[in-house]
Amino acid sequence: MFKKALMRHFFIWLVGKRLLKSIWSQNLFLYVETDGKITGILPLVHIDSLLFGNTLVSIAPCVYGGIVASDDQSYLELDKEACRLAEELGVDCLEMRNRVQKNA
Repeated sequence: MFKKALMRHFFIWLVGKRLLKSIWSQNLFLYVETDGKITGILPLVHIDSLLFGNTLVSIAPCVYGGIVASDDQSYLELDKEACRLAEELGVDCLEMRNRVQKNA
């Protein structure tokens, strides 16, 4: 199941990277590595426009596209980094499009 979800997100990343770069401000792709293996990914888009406001969104053009992680620790690290990044960028909103939200 994880490999299937990871491949879906990787495809979105490949296609979305070009598409989003031409539309929105900044694309960010966070990941967690444990023992030389990627254990979590989080694609983010920083949108700063009159239409959408100043927001940080996990994969903006998709319904779901939030954190994908193989363990809770990687999930929480990505969630924490997204919150830190939102504060650093001074966005009005951080929108995480995870299927299931976990409490930090």
